[in-house]
Amino acid sequence: MKKLTKLERVYEDINQTYSEATEEQIQEKIEDLQKEIDGKKISLEKIQFEDSDKSEQLQKNIDELEKRVNNLKGYSKNRTQITKIKEYKATLEQKLLTEVEKKKSYESNLKTLMPQLKEVLDKLKDEKYTMSLDQYEYNDLLEKREVLSNAVITNRENNKESAKRIMELKSKIGKCDLAWKTLFVNKDWDEIQKRSNIDSHRYTRKTGVRDFILKYKNKMLEEEAKDKMPEPKKSPKIEEHINDTKENKEHKAENLPVPVSRWAKVKNFFKNIQSKFKAAFGKEEIPEVENTTKDSRPETRDQFLEGLRQYADTEYRQKVRDEKQKAYLKAHEKKSKENDDMEK
Repeated sequence: MKKLTKLERVYEDINQTYSEATEEQIQEKIEDLQKEIDGKKISLEKIQFEDSDKSEQLQKNIDELEKRVNNLKGYSKNRTQITKIKEYKATLEQKLLTEVEKKKSYESNLKTLMPQLKEVLDKLKDEKYTMSLDQYEYNDLLEKREVLSNAVITNRENNKESAKRIMELKSKIGKCDLAWKTLFVNKDWDEIQKRSNIDSHRYTRKTGVRDFILKYKNKMLEEEAKDKMPEPKKSPKIEEHINDTKENKEHKAENLPVPVSRWAKVKNFFKNIQSKFKAAFGKEEIPEVENTTKDSRPETRDQFLEGLRQYADTEYRQKVRDEKQKAYLKAHEKKSKENDDMEK
């Protein structure tokens, strides 16, 4: 089980305690905590020059209470959005697990296929061996080479695309974490957008999510390095053949009839490999979110976060739709006026 960060533990504690509470009940708790903070601040003023140890401890206590108040305010104001974001993140994590399994399968296939292809190429290169074969045996060997070559190419391409997809999913999951944690510390979506576009040190010195930003970016770099695993040593002979499969076909049996063999089954397996993966791993549906229009939002805004906001915040989603409708009507009116002027 994944170890929770301090902020995640605080959220779990507050959510467990106040998930069924009304807004009024949460506000009452906030007011009680604020009174406690005010009382401790008065006590701090009285002893801050008399007992440094007690003053330091009391200040830490005040800081913790203020964080608690801030978290309760963020939770009270944004708990519906936070819940939706965390649910959306869970669907992304499920897709990530599926994609990781697919990538493992592609890598496993390559480990099996590469030695088989090398063996076939070695046999075709051995003139003494090929001369001992009849036409059908030789033709079967050529077909085997073609099937294995195509399978290697297919699995390499799929493996590369899968690795890319994994990185995209990890990035989106990280942005989901950034979004809900920022809302939980009582910040808004503009702050989320700002933190998604800045480096690790700007705007984060006095925020409750500074450590999260730094750890997230470092974690992403580490995971990216793991994904960029060095490829196994490649045989120049195999690589040359794969890069030019059709041109390297032997002309010796080009016009001979090709008998159906067990390799046709292998060929069909790799031909239908995508449907097999869908059947094995399933397909997770992710809620569609609308992208904002360029004329209503700056282009520098992260579009995934913009879509995530529209998914989590129904009022904001309606506002964006209204803006789009107004822009469309305005453009339509302008076009109609231009057409009327031309007719005159």
